[in-house]
Amino acid sequence: ESSLPATTTNSYECCICETEFETEDTSWCPAYSGPICSLCCSLDGRCQDMCKPHGRAAEQVPLFLSTFLPRRAVSMLDSRLGRFAAVLLIGSTVIGLLFALVYYHMAADAGTNAPLVARTLWVLYYISIIIAGVFGWILLLAHESRSSAQAESNRQTQRLLEEIDAHSETDLALQEAKELAEAANLAKSRYLSGISHELRTPLQSILGYTQLLSRDPSIPEHRQDAIGIMQRSGEHLADLIEGLLDISRIEAGRLEIHRSQVDLRVLLDQLVQMFSSEAKSRGIEFGFQCSPQLPRYVHTDEKQLRQILINLLSNAVKFTQEGRVDFNVRYRFQVVEFTVTDTGIGISDEQLELIFKPFERITSASRPQVSGTGLGLTIARLLTELMGGELVVSSKVGEGSRFAVTLMMSSIEQPVITAAVQQHITGYEGQVRNVLVIDDETNHRQLMADLLSPLGFNVFAAAHGEACLQRSDLATMDLLLVDVSMPGMSGYELVKQLRADSITAPIIMVSADATEYHDADVSKKLHNDYIAKPVKLTSLLEKIAHHAGLTWRYQLPETSAGGTSSFLPADGPEPVEAESATATAQNDFSHPLFAELRSSASMGYIKGVRDVLQRIRSLALCTSKTLTELEDAARYMQFDKLEQLTRNAEPGSDEPPGDKQ
Repeated sequence: ESSLPATTTNSYECCICETEFETEDTSWCPAYSGPICSLCCSLDGRCQDMCKPHGRAAEQVPLFLSTFLPRRAVSMLDSRLGRFAAVLLIGSTVIGLLFALVYYHMAADAGTNAPLVARTLWVLYYISIIIAGVFGWILLLAHESRSSAQAESNRQTQRLLEEIDAHSETDLALQEAKELAEAANLAKSRYLSGISHELRTPLQSILGYTQLLSRDPSIPEHRQDAIGIMQRSGEHLADLIEGLLDISRIEAGRLEIHRSQVDLRVLLDQLVQMFSSEAKSRGIEFGFQCSPQLPRYVHTDEKQLRQILINLLSNAVKFTQEGRVDFNVRYRFQVVEFTVTDTGIGISDEQLELIFKPFERITSASRPQVSGTGLGLTIARLLTELMGGELVVSSKVGEGSRFAVTLMMSSIEQPVITAAVQQHITGYEGQVRNVLVIDDETNHRQLMADLLSPLGFNVFAAAHGEACLQRSDLATMDLLLVDVSMPGMSGYELVKQLRADSITAPIIMVSADATEYHDADVSKKLHNDYIAKPVKLTSLLEKIAHHAGLTWRYQLPETSAGGTSSFLPADGPEPVEAESATATAQNDFSHPLFAELRSSASMGYIKGVRDVLQRIRSLALCTSKTLTELEDAARYMQFDKLEQLTRNAEPGSDEPPGDKQ
């Protein structure tokens, strides 16, 4: 027997009627495995007194007989026949007593007929014994059947309870496994997000300056082609980084398809130019054939389509050691089929499904060892299915492979063409606008300054949120470019504080995080737009024009030939006529230009710093070594160092700035 569990109160809840009773009115029920009140215990007889296993007559009688009878005799009496004999004996005794009582009352009145009455009663007695034996046997079998059914029911109930307990343990284990899987998936997402952020930050500078160089007319034409290849390759790298997050988005159902107008021929030309150069460097041929029925403008998601085709073409070129790679495009009934065929070593039938699994890479002695993450074909298939298409592969070992992508793309009969896309921006109409760049990356602040300063913007910079809030000229800013991840105060916290301080200037968030992890309804009240690194400069300029209300001034590429780039600032000030004069000049630190230089540096006003340095150079106010240090600090936007150099150069300092580090 089990006792009641300990409780802090002097009451228990009955497991049957679910009513609170005092301890004296409850006991532990082994049948229900819980406390039970006295009323429910007395009314429920199905348990067969499990709490008193030796309290019933069926258990007590054999125990009593075993005290003076042999065990064998007790076993025989406790058998079915023994029980039947006991029942028949009791029944015959009761019937005999009844007939004896009847004979006693009838014998006095029967007189000479008493023997006849006696014989009649004996006959009835024997008949009654037979009937009692039949009914006793039936009752005995019914009782055993009832007992067996109850015992079986108890056993099944116990098994069900054990199964419920087992299921509870299984559910608990499954829940723990689910939580572990979710934690692992969350850790994977955080890891991919962190890797993506760390890769996007330096890639921003690479792609940003590549875009600037591509707009510099002073660079020779053949170098412009190389810069174009570098830019497209960098964009491909950015797409690969995005692919790391795309798989998580696709699995979670968060990746969206955006249908827009796409110049399909321009897209294909870019891909052909990119991979034909790569194929040529590997010593293989690259062929391209396009259906004449292919429309120029179609409705599709350009980013996802580019990702699919780049993944297929990249694999074909990488895994083909000799021969050729063919890229064919067919169009019929609003359906485009892209086919990539190579003469590589091929893929066996057993490995065809393996190549589409994440991070799975087929390696063998005959297969070339190439770099890669094993995500290209996985992303290609997932994106194709997400866009409602089909990716089919056929391959033969030793002969090559063929990948075919079929997508529905409706043609556009009257496309919307913006002529300004083919023009270079040289400035904007109206008064000079002030732009504040808040970013902890020096290279990004420098890139934004190199982009916006030649267009006529006054570009100021702050390395973190606290430095931004300490500025006294925040109210004069016409636009703010804010990074999201910064030390100390994050970009969103900074924007919230700026709005609380009644700063109403448009704010564009610029982040290496490709996904906005915040409430969209709240975010609309905080900032005006969001752009992910690496930033496409044309997209950034479009957003700036939209939110700042600017009207651009354009210069056609033909008219800008031979001139200076409208996007690139000068690498340094123009050399003065007498460099020797600068080399032999003395440090005139009492000149007001040095105070003006410190003032511009303290505000993070990069354009003002450059203008002052150019005037200092032209007036030869310091030595060549000092000027070089000041220009280097300005180039890398090290305003604290620049202020320190100029303050050490104040009158009374015994050590020149060029010698004090």
